[in-house]
Amino acid sequence: MTILDALDKDGASYDLGDGRTVRLSIEPDHDASVRDYECYGEVSEHAYRYTDREGRTERPDGFDGNAEKIEVDRGLWVWWQPPRGEMAWTEPDGTPARRGSETFRKCRESVIDLLRCGFTGVVLTVTDECDCCGQDVTETASLWGIDSLDDGYLADVVGDLLSELGIDGAK
Repeated sequence: MTILDALDKDGASYDLGDGRTVRLSIEPDHDASVRDYECYGEVSEHAYRYTDREGRTERPDGFDGNAEKIEVDRGLWVWWQPPRGEMAWTEPDGTPARRGSETFRKCRESVIDLLRCGFTGVVLTVTDECDCCGQDVTETASLWGIDSLDDGYLADVVGDLLSELGIDGAK
């Protein structure tokens, strides 16, 4: 089994055979936000609880007719403006994604997931056996602001972080 095969989920580890162990952690990134990246569009400054009179909030300035109200947490909603111009999502044939298309639906779902759950960070920690305390952290490498680890991206990130640490991922 290679290191990349072993480091496939949060908490996984791999013994390098020289007294060192590599451990993978997948952690919430509390610093990244969809507001940091133009590719997700724009989000209203405030969330609204759509009960009583707050249910009829006006569309924020600068948001057009393509903007939507999306629920981010049990009754809390925000206005969301899909990306425009160069950042607008496109269909596989290169045309702009339109509301109702599968591409638009997938992009909306990814924005909703990020608003609800947030971004993640991947951390590799190398520990070395130590006589005095059992194990010492000797090196770490990390990547933050990750929107999804699907479709093999976790293996790509782990491979890059292993390279950063000077460890051959093909072992």
